[in-house]
Amino acid sequence: MEPREQELISGIKAGNHTLVDQLYEDYRPAFVQWLNQHFKALEHEAVDIFQDALIIFYRNITSGKVDRLNSSIKTYLFAIGKHLWLKRFRKKQRISFLEELPDISYEGWDTQIIRDIESADQRARLEAALNQLGDKCKRLLVLAFFHRYSTEALQHEFDYNSADVVRTKKYRCLNQLRALLKPNEMDHE
Repeated sequence: MEPREQELISGIKAGNHTLVDQLYEDYRPAFVQWLNQHFKALEHEAVDIFQDALIIFYRNITSGKVDRLNSSIKTYLFAIGKHLWLKRFRKKQRISFLEELPDISYEGWDTQIIRDIESADQRARLEAALNQLGDKCKRLLVLAFFHRYSTEALQHEFDYNSADVVRTKKYRCLNQLRALLKPNEMDHE
């Protein structure tokens, strides 16, 4: 950490609120852009997360929990923000798929799967098919197609070694889902 940043921390600890405003102005645009690029966050979501991260940073400094950082303030704020974003996403993930499906963009899905999803019965079948997949496969498809995570974000989220691994896993999971949906199509003919 640079001496200038240590002075900022000391100033914030001493009650200089203009330094917090300065950090907000300095790092908010970069954080919003970063969260959008890596996690496909909307601007207002990214701003909310950044504000929460800054509040946590401020509390950690003023409470004495953090006196000195081993990284830059920017890195520390981004790490808090990433943690908050993932925590928020995990909470959202607990919401029923049936509540989420009507608002989903199906870009990237083949037309047969889109037709399968269009009715309430089909949505229920999709949810049932997703629930038959393994947890990791289900989560990968939900993040990729429903939440539009980028390949890079998926690589980070699942700790895969490369983007190729992400694409291969996504392809295999999608094929498993298609296979689970196909027998149901024959039942209705």
